[in-house]
Amino acid sequence: MAARTLLQFFHWYTPSGGTLWLEASQKADSLAKLGITDIWLPPAYKGAA
Repeated sequence: MAARTLLQFFHWYTPSGGTLWLEASQKADSLAKLGITDIWLPPAYKGAA
């Protein structure tokens, strides 16, 4: 089995407006180059409040 590296992709002060998902997609290539194989994003409903 190949080694995998999981990154929790969020930070406490993420601006509102759904930008976390866009930021994750923009950084995907650079994260892969660092060896990140998987990312975890908080469920979308957590941003509803």
